[in-house]
Amino acid sequence: MEKPNWDVWVKRLLLWQWVAMTAGVVAEIGVWIFFGKHLPPQVPLFYSRPWGDEQLANTVYLILPAGIAALLALVITFLVSRFNVDKVLTVIMLGAGIIAEIMLLLSVLRAIIIVM
Repeated sequence: MEKPNWDVWVKRLLLWQWVAMTAGVVAEIGVWIFFGKHLPPQVPLFYSRPWGDEQLANTVYLILPAGIAALLALVITFLVSRFNVDKVLTVIMLGAGIIAEIMLLLSVLRAIIIVM
């Protein structure tokens, strides 16, 4: 059985992480531009809180997941470039970052779909 080339996987996943982050930020900005005037003053964004007013956030906070995704991509890229000791751990971190960024995008889209 052939050993995987971890350097190739790291380069690919690093590229895909930035593609996912960029697509998420662009999609959230696009949603904000197209649906911004039609949104109610508050949208459900914090699903871990109890049902009711505690889940609601001002529509300005819809940009928060995009900022978190960008910060996550920057931190993971910094960690990968600075502490590139174990390739398998690096691949796991990049994969988890991509999944987290996609989940952040989906949370914004879910909030928009609920109120529309």
